[in-house]
Amino acid sequence: MQRVHHLAEAASVAAPTPELCLIAGLIIALTEGKPAKVEKMARGMRTFVDAHREMHTVMRLRGAEHDAE
Repeated sequence: MQRVHHLAEAASVAAPTPELCLIAGLIIALTEGKPAKVEKMARGMRTFVDAHREMHTVMRLRGAEHDAE
């Protein structure tokens, strides 16, 4: 039961941070009308995430001082 609860919490999406909005805007601007670039970027991101998952490490996008936020 705890596993189900944990997975349900993991599925909730956090509010977008200014950093994520900026990254999304850059991705849209740099790949608009360029499906090959979108595919290459998505493949690279998937490789990065998979590598970290296999290493059993935590990816941090910002410093621990922002955890309370």
